[in-house]
Amino acid sequence: MNTDSDSPEGNEGSDPDWDETPPKKRPKSTPGKKQQGNCAVQIPRPANRETKTTEGRESPKKKRRARRVLSAEEANHKLEKSQKDLQRSRERFATLRTKRLESDARCERLREKEMKAKNRNAQLEGEIEDLEVQNIGLKEDLQKLQAEQVERLGKRHTAHNDRWVITALEKIFDESRKWSKAWTQRAWTSVDLGQLQRAAEEPGKHGLIHHATPEVHYAIEAARLPVWIVVNKILNEFFCSATFKSPFASLGKLHDDGREGDVETALDWVIEKAKQGSLEQGSILRANILRALGAPVLEERERDSLPDLAPDTQDSIRSVCNEMVSCFLGRFETVLGAVRNQKYEIMRRKQLQAIFEASMALSTSLATQNPEIQVCFLPELADACFSLDHPQLRAHRAMGLKEDRNAEDGLDPDDIDIDGQPIDMVIEPMVVRSGNEDGENYQMQKILKKAEVWMVKDADLPPPFGRQ
Repeated sequence: MNTDSDSPEGNEGSDPDWDETPPKKRPKSTPGKKQQGNCAVQIPRPANRETKTTEGRESPKKKRRARRVLSAEEANHKLEKSQKDLQRSRERFATLRTKRLESDARCERLREKEMKAKNRNAQLEGEIEDLEVQNIGLKEDLQKLQAEQVERLGKRHTAHNDRWVITALEKIFDESRKWSKAWTQRAWTSVDLGQLQRAAEEPGKHGLIHHATPEVHYAIEAARLPVWIVVNKILNEFFCSATFKSPFASLGKLHDDGREGDVETALDWVIEKAKQGSLEQGSILRANILRALGAPVLEERERDSLPDLAPDTQDSIRSVCNEMVSCFLGRFETVLGAVRNQKYEIMRRKQLQAIFEASMALSTSLATQNPEIQVCFLPELADACFSLDHPQLRAHRAMGLKEDRNAEDGLDPDDIDIDGQPIDMVIEPMVVRSGNEDGENYQMQKILKKAEVWMVKDADLPPPFGRQ
């Protein structure tokens, strides 16, 4: 047995279970007893006792050794665990360090971007300042242009004289009356009334059936009403609807079937919405739009209307009117006289084209001015009753009535029972002008032209249909 490993000094501090109790000392023998021992017979100790004592003495050492081995294993396990934790910590530290480097790189890039953004922002601010300076200059230029436009478009715009407008209107309707007499069937016997009614009843159109009383239809069926009167009524309503009642017609072409174009429809809608606020707002807006878009304005001269316009404006108006002429001739061919040859066909079309162009030029020119022009046919005069002294209407000259009640020549309305009766048909419209060139006083109206109406006499009606 190694005494160094078993000695307390060699294991002190290394074994926590070390027993520090000093071993028991053997009692010293006295000299007397030694002498006695020397004299006496020494009896040998039994071997089993020594073995038992040795085994008893070695047992705690084994226990301590086992405990030390167990402690060493536990310490080794703890060490391995600590090494693994340290390895993981190192790996985690390396990962965090990598992420830190990446984060620092991103921050650096962001700082660079921020610096670029600041530089760009400073550059944009400089550009904005330059643009603001330019904007101030443009605003000043715009104000000058608006001031110039106000001088041309606003209240300072001069309107046509009433007398000049009346003369121009009379000329247009006189040409319409002459054309109707010259190019219409002479008698109803050659007119297909069914075809005429179908043309007049076409949806969205201004035809005979929509703007005449049943008495007119009865008189037509009885062939007691001049054909050219009906044609004149249809023609006047047709071109007035496409010109005086459509101030933006010259800006957009009509379709082949006579429907209004998109530009005209949109602008008409805008003006109607403005008029719902007040007639003054709608009229001024309409005039300003047309003048801003360069609509033609006629000069007050005793000459044809179109030569006063620029060549491109004449071409535009001719193009629109050409489509309207084709539409009219196609729809109402049944009541028009037969054309003998192409020469007369060209003449008929040329004369009708001139009426449409004159109406278009005059209506567009009037629409560029602040005063409002109203053209009134039977729908607008539905409540009116006939009388010789009516302020808004007069009998058509073809009826042969008196000029007034004191006149001696002509038929007396009382004798043919038409005095006080509702209007049967409007041949030429009433034209009313309201407001002034300054865009004011729209409540004041002036009748530039009285309506010329037709009254069906009882004698012209079949027996079952009388007014009485």
